Amino acid sequence: MPHESLKQRLPYRAKQLKFALFTSYKKEHIEFARKYLSIKELALFDQLPRYEKKHAVQVAKHLLADAHGKFNIDERKLAKLALLHDIGKAATKLSVVDKVLLVILNRYFPKLYCQLAEKGQREKARSIYRKVYVHKYHNQIGAEMLKRAGAGPDIVYAVEHHTREEDPNDPIELRLLRKADSTY
Repeated sequence: MPHESLKQRLPYRAKQLKFALFTSYKKEHIEFARKYLSIKELALFDQLPRYEKKHAVQVAKHLLADAHGKFNIDERKLAKLALLHDIGKAATKLSVVDKVLLVILNRYFPKLYCQLAEKGQREKARSIYRKVYVHKYHNQIGAEMLKRAGAGPDIVYAVEHHTREEDPNDPIELRLLRKADSTY
């Protein structure tokens, strides 16, 4: 959320860091993902680091709870969307430290962040450039991965657009995902 101050965003970022460092990915989380993902989608999901998989499961559970009984939505599709929303991050190995540094770089040095990202377009680019590129464009990378895996167009669309600014014309699933993703 670019318009929020550090003071406003710090508690959320601290919670994210604590979650990434100290939360384990357990059998119950694996079973939750298996319940909603196809074999191809699960193969992609399993490429994510544990902290990203756990984040995706948390987002999915909260999204389902928040939407239950309030909207006429396919809950299986909603869970699948939440589980796969950050799948593009599987395109490179991002440690928790990498992610922290990239968030700081993006927040305080956005021009440099964009310059480094542009140097990482090629899969064979230097590791640091590739990490910045994947972090910046994980939504587009994820959409392409899901297209190749045969995901439905609505899932692909939502994954591709989940990082952009809110639009009142966006599908309800995408708006709910953004809210859950920015909270958990």
